[in-house]
Amino acid sequence: MLQLGGYFKLIELGLEDCVSDIDAQPVYGYALYKDGKGAKLFYPLEKFNSDVSGRSFHNGRFIQKMREKAVTLPNVRLEQGTVTSLVEEKGTVKGVQYKTKSGEEKFPMALWQY
Repeated sequence: MLQLGGYFKLIELGLEDCVSDIDAQPVYGYALYKDGKGAKLFYPLEKFNSDVSGRSFHNGRFIQKMREKAVTLPNVRLEQGTVTSLVEEKGTVKGVQYKTKSGEEKFPMALWQY
């Protein structure tokens, strides 16, 4: 579930197309139920375009769209493999060691390189 604020952030970042073509369902609010009683709460969307709403979707499809978008950027290189160990520093994961599909062992790769 992508809350309305999360969708606004995607728009701000130019990533709103990452929720298209993944069978995402628009969400306009909530329904709450307790003890046989219910209430509906709607997002205040009156001043927004008709495509503005929260989204409910299969997370894997969304992640794939984000990956597809990321690899179009000039400073991004996609590497895929199976993680064999974590590189930790003071209890925080800083990188990974992984094996490629061809079986080649790749040594510690930083997750975030600035």
